[in-house]
Amino acid sequence: MKMEDIKTHCAGEFVSYKQNGICKIERIVKQNFVGLGERTYYELSPVYDPKSVIYVPMDSVELVFGMRHILTKEEIDRIIVGFEDEKLPWIDDQKERATAYGAIVEGEDRGKVLLVINVLSLYKKKLEAEKKKLYASDAKLLNAAQKAITEEFSFVLGIEKSDVIPYILAKLGK
Repeated sequence: MKMEDIKTHCAGEFVSYKQNGICKIERIVKQNFVGLGERTYYELSPVYDPKSVIYVPMDSVELVFGMRHILTKEEIDRIIVGFEDEKLPWIDDQKERATAYGAIVEGEDRGKVLLVINVLSLYKKKLEAEKKKLYASDAKLLNAAQKAITEEFSFVLGIEKSDVIPYILAKLGK
């Protein structure tokens, strides 16, 4: 990926940034951190951790690629409705599964993140019936996926985090 392939963002915009969740781009600033030379940064303020500040160098393809526009209500509703039409294949090998599903959770496709939640939740229920537990890597992925969806959907829809699952189920007619 090259810098010209990266979407640009503006001050005042809300984005999702890696594990930090929904962040507001407070401003674009020039800084010289620890004497490395002046660079231009996005200054991010995480919505659910307002005391934190994150600086993302605008010339770092990898870090800027981790920022993505948040969904609209209409996009969320389309994702939910289309969710049942798709399937995510189960990957037996735990390490391959962690890598593949981890890439999905870190990616932009929120519909696929819902699929990861679904497949891991079903697997968790199956294991619980057998008096077993999820691998730690599966549990970590499930938590990360649930956090990403819950935070973004609650923020965009203007509802409590605890109301996200009922909202999804209502849209699915369940």
